[in-house]
Amino acid sequence: MVNDVVPEVPLLKRAKRVLPPSWGPLLLVLACYGGMAIVLFTHSVLAAVNGELSLVDGDDILTRLKWDTLVFDALDFGLVLIALAFAGRPRRHPAAWHRLGTWLCSVPGFAFFLGINLAYSLTLRELFRDYLPKDQELVTLGLDREAWWAIALICIQPAIVEELFFRYLLLGHLRSHMGLNGAVWVTAVLFGMAHLGNVGGWPVLILVGAGLGYARVLSGGMALPMLLHFFHNLAVLAVESEMKP
Repeated sequence: MVNDVVPEVPLLKRAKRVLPPSWGPLLLVLACYGGMAIVLFTHSVLAAVNGELSLVDGDDILTRLKWDTLVFDALDFGLVLIALAFAGRPRRHPAAWHRLGTWLCSVPGFAFFLGINLAYSLTLRELFRDYLPKDQELVTLGLDREAWWAIALICIQPAIVEELFFRYLLLGHLRSHMGLNGAVWVTAVLFGMAHLGNVGGWPVLILVGAGLGYARVLSGGMALPMLLHFFHNLAVLAVESEMKP
């Protein structure tokens, strides 16, 4: 009779199976989020001090807004690069659904979230329209002027930098400490709160963040949430440019 031989598992491999995931990378990512919040808060204060409320033809204010946005976006990108370099790669999880099905479902899903965002934004604009001085308008980057700057800073940069941070780093490391749904929604809440210049839009931004989170998980990659983020911001820019007088 041949005795069954159970192969010995190395001690290090057994420890990896038993020990909980390290909190170090997650804490580093959260520290990066704190740094990004400081950068965004400073940008918002600077914008208020400079006075973005000006005449529609305030080209000097538009130029200052453009370069300020470029500088602060570069600071955010630097913080994300630090987190990518030192936090380590999040633990990989297999896609829960077939990737092709997720890509196909993303089209109606994109239309749904975009419709909610636009309806919510238009409602807020109507509610607070009377609070804006009659002879002034909020100077912002748009497709009607400085189109390439607007696409680069409002569409391309967030689609890359925000998705790398929120859907890759933060969501990836959170999933090692909590379930899928909890990680997606905590990430979505932090994503919404990161938009300090649009506090009124937090509810719909959290919803959009959750949609991007599930798109990242179910597609098994970063391409889909990046594309959805880009086209979402581009569509919002186009609608806002059409609505300007």
